[in-house]
Amino acid sequence: MPNIFLLLCFLLVVDSGFVFGKQEIGIFELKKGDISLKVTNWGASLVSLVLPDKHGKLGDVVLGYDSVKDYTNDTTYFGATVGRVANRIGGAQFILNGIHYKIVANEGNNTLHGGLRGFSKVAWEVKKYKKEAQNPTIVFAYRSFDGEEGFPGDLVVSVRYTLLGKNQLSIIMKAKALNKPTPVNLANHAYWNLGNHNNGNILSEVVQIFASNYTPVNSHLIPTGQIASVRGTPYDFLTPQRVGARINQMPQTRGYDINYVLDDDEKGKKMKKVAIVEDGRSGRVMEVFTNAPGMQFYTGNFIKDEKGKALNEFQSVMALSNFKYVVGIGSAWYTLLVIFFTHFANAALSKSSSSASLELQAEARALVESGWWSEAYTKRTTSRCEWPGIQCDRSGSITHIALPSEFQVGDKFGRLNLSSLPNLLLLNLSRHALSGDVPFGLGTLSKLQHLDLSYNYIDQPILHYIPNLTNLETLNLATNFLFDSIPSDVGHLTKLTSILLDSNSITGPIPPELGKLNKLVTLSLTDNKLVDSIPAEIGLLTSLKFLSLGMNHLWGSIPSQIGNLNTLVTLDLNTNNLTGEIPLALSHLSNLTQLNLAENQLSGALPQQLSQLTKLESLNISHNLISAQIPPDIGKLSSLLVLDLSRNNLSGDIPTQISSCSKLKTLVLSHNHISGTIPSQICGLVSLALIDLSYNSIGGEIPYQLGNVKISRVLDLSYNDLTGKIPNSLILLRRINLSCNSLDHHIPLGFRNSFPSDAFIIDKYFCSPQMPQQLPTHSRTNNGVPINWKIFLPLTASLAILCFGYVFLCWWRKCRGSKCEGKVVKNGDLFSIWNYDGKIAYTDIIEATEGFDIRYCIGSGGCGRVYKAQLPSGRVVALKKLHNLEASESTLCGIFKNEVRTLAKIRHRNIVRLYGFCLHQKCMFLVLEYKERGSLYHVLRNDIEAAELNWGIRVNIVRGIAHALSYLHHDYTSAIIHRDITSKNVLLNSEMEASLSDFGISRLINHGSSHRTSLAGTYGYLAPELAYTRVVTEKCDVYSFGVVVVEIMMGRHPGEVLSSLWSTSASAQQLLLKDILDPRLIPTMNQHDVHILGVVATLAFACLRPKPRCRPTMKNVSQKLNFAINKPPLLSLSFQDISIQHLLNQQLYLVDRSDD
Repeated sequence: MPNIFLLLCFLLVVDSGFVFGKQEIGIFELKKGDISLKVTNWGASLVSLVLPDKHGKLGDVVLGYDSVKDYTNDTTYFGATVGRVANRIGGAQFILNGIHYKIVANEGNNTLHGGLRGFSKVAWEVKKYKKEAQNPTIVFAYRSFDGEEGFPGDLVVSVRYTLLGKNQLSIIMKAKALNKPTPVNLANHAYWNLGNHNNGNILSEVVQIFASNYTPVNSHLIPTGQIASVRGTPYDFLTPQRVGARINQMPQTRGYDINYVLDDDEKGKKMKKVAIVEDGRSGRVMEVFTNAPGMQFYTGNFIKDEKGKALNEFQSVMALSNFKYVVGIGSAWYTLLVIFFTHFANAALSKSSSSASLELQAEARALVESGWWSEAYTKRTTSRCEWPGIQCDRSGSITHIALPSEFQVGDKFGRLNLSSLPNLLLLNLSRHALSGDVPFGLGTLSKLQHLDLSYNYIDQPILHYIPNLTNLETLNLATNFLFDSIPSDVGHLTKLTSILLDSNSITGPIPPELGKLNKLVTLSLTDNKLVDSIPAEIGLLTSLKFLSLGMNHLWGSIPSQIGNLNTLVTLDLNTNNLTGEIPLALSHLSNLTQLNLAENQLSGALPQQLSQLTKLESLNISHNLISAQIPPDIGKLSSLLVLDLSRNNLSGDIPTQISSCSKLKTLVLSHNHISGTIPSQICGLVSLALIDLSYNSIGGEIPYQLGNVKISRVLDLSYNDLTGKIPNSLILLRRINLSCNSLDHHIPLGFRNSFPSDAFIIDKYFCSPQMPQQLPTHSRTNNGVPINWKIFLPLTASLAILCFGYVFLCWWRKCRGSKCEGKVVKNGDLFSIWNYDGKIAYTDIIEATEGFDIRYCIGSGGCGRVYKAQLPSGRVVALKKLHNLEASESTLCGIFKNEVRTLAKIRHRNIVRLYGFCLHQKCMFLVLEYKERGSLYHVLRNDIEAAELNWGIRVNIVRGIAHALSYLHHDYTSAIIHRDITSKNVLLNSEMEASLSDFGISRLINHGSSHRTSLAGTYGYLAPELAYTRVVTEKCDVYSFGVVVVEIMMGRHPGEVLSSLWSTSASAQQLLLKDILDPRLIPTMNQHDVHILGVVATLAFACLRPKPRCRPTMKNVSQKLNFAINKPPLLSLSFQDISIQHLLNQQLYLVDRSDD
């Protein structure tokens, strides 16, 4: 006897990738053996199921219609997929998560099968139709939007019909809520008559239902909230019974319309047989299996004289609909029913309780298997929403991952299975040393809105996943090692507001499709390897405010369409190969504040229309081929702070109108062909801090008023045709370069004592970078007569006045007795910087160090001595007693506190922590973290301790210093320049881990020593440019870092190696790496060790480049150091044959933009 095996699975699970569109309505057929199935995409309805009876005669056992048009007018739900909630919702209203919802009523005051349209009276999309497959299948999908029929939230549903084996039909329904909690209870509403659809009735068919309980209903057919036993009732089908045997006992419903609570020992863990139906006449048997906990048995009580296929009238039929229990959402027992029967409101995304639980378990498993969290957290997966960096929605599903800074994911990045986190909205793993593979499932995160993986070491293709993140709003992959190209499909992500891909190695052109992103506010592609021209479609980004395409390999002209970007604030195209003239259309950018076109090949005149950019604050067109004169209209740029037109072909005079730029702070016109004189009008620019007019043909005298620009620090007029005397007023400036002019070499009185030798350059000797030891003096007149008495007497009087003033000041301080200790805070925390009281601390420190006795001194340096002290609490700290005797001066006290306040906020594992300070009349000192092994300097100079520093430890020390400096330069709130990086300022703990000390200390000392900034640093570690310039930059730290790294490799200061590093002599060219390494370590190495040392040495030598601009940044060094160590060996040479020159030749491999 042939059987029909109906496998009906109701599953509410995640099913990503739905795409919806308009779909024609039709009927689709599947065939397998003797069975034939027809379905329609109108309501995803089952139209017919034809199979043989016991005589082999084919017959259709499903009620329905012949044409699709009839289904569109159907009111009986023949074969339809019904929902959102199958069956009735009392009063057409419900409360979910405390929110009251009123939905559409379509059966009196109630809602039946989802409302007027529900899912049964809409067109579904055909997602898959494989009628020739081994198991023919068809999949329908539908998206129900928020507010449809009054239900909350967007919902995606699908129905899969598949013919399996012999006479087997599988119906699988899935649902996925997208953004709000919503009730879901799907069902297939097929009506069965195993005798044939036109057989009349099903009263003689035998039914067995494996259910011991059912849910009673009230007079409106709404469940009462009770569970009742079927024993002794007409609902008992535990043993086989004819449908019509007791149907007359159902006067209320004129038949069966009841929900059974299915017996299930496995609690829904696997499929189970729930019902058997047998038709004796045809011999057909239908067995029903499901994983659902409930089944509705309905005998078509309300169908009367309905004309179906071939106009047959249906009188008595049967529906077996498997779903979650039907509940009265609007009844008084709603909450009870939800908790004990359906649980569909418990999941914030409205999945069935079993499937939701499985999904949450998958999320927990993904977190545990990632290894990102310690065992202390992974033991408690039920509290994963409380783990660091995790946020969940109401259902407990993970929506946000943003790890704290102390988490270092590293090469475990790829171990997180993102496909198990379908509800993720935010993923922020910035600055977590990510490396290795990209996590599986990144491209499946269709809900993801914010992705930040910046400042890491990702070097795997990742950009091709991005177009799949259809809801993405912000994308930040900056500062990695990405090398793939930008896919054009990114242009379909129309919700994007920010794209940050700068500081990578991304290749290829800029896709024109980016012009479709009309919500984009920020587009930063700086510092990559992009090629081709800038697409004109960029001009379509009408919301754009920040456009940065600098430091690439772009060519062609600047598209005039950029002038359409009325909201643009920053335009940065520097360091490319752009040609042609500056488009006049740029003058339309009325909101522009930053314009950087430097280091290109732009030609033509500087458009006078740029004067219309009245909000412009910085204009940099340096290093181009701009010719003609500086337009006088440039004076209309009233907001301008920085003007850099250096290294062009400009000629003519400096326009006097430039004096109208009243806010100007920096004026750089060097390396042009400018002639004429220096207009005295620029002396009225009171904010001007830097004036560089060097390398021009400017003549005449230096305006006397130039020195009146009181805050000006740098004046460079070198390499011009200036004549006359040096105005005495210039003594008010900080640095002057007047070399290579035709000036009177008589230096005005007081200049030599007011300027350090490297801050005042005038004589012809100063045309080379090498500075003489001291300036030529003019202490004699032309005829050799000793010092002129006319000079001596006023000078003596001045000195006397100064001495008197100093004595008076000391007396006034003593009488005033001003103190800037903090207020006494009783029971305060000694290590909280603003609870640290000067008097209390001073007493404790005096006792702990016995008045700073030399026995407690553990080191000394240019900033002061370091003492070890054990405080009353038992804690051991280091005390940095600073060289400053003016601690009681109130102004310095305020500055000192502000500086310490800044330094105390710094938190990094490779930076010595600052606990507090003491500012006392007699001395001032800092309270610092104590490091057990002391300074690297002393360890390297002790043969026994140095031998402990094997190459692995030394490389880790280098990495620690690099990370610390990268943090100070690039990752802290405001960049901090160390100024004195030496092996003495690198401290080691008991585990030989390195920490940088004395960061910012020189800044504290300089504030308290003089109105001039003294040269900070230690001889032997100073960058060479500091010999002729007072400007301290991050690149000075980079150079000092390079010295320390070579010192670590050699075990001593590398003085002679530094001097020969860039030499072209034969001996320098032949210098081998093995000859400079510390001989105290075992010389034998494997190839991996050789490779690592080669990487470290290569980076160190790059940091020691003579030109500051050619040195890498510490961010670059830190990243390259981690990245390159995991790359294949740089050289195939043996250790014995690697020369320093070989390593110098490898720098292009490791360090971007080598200009040496």
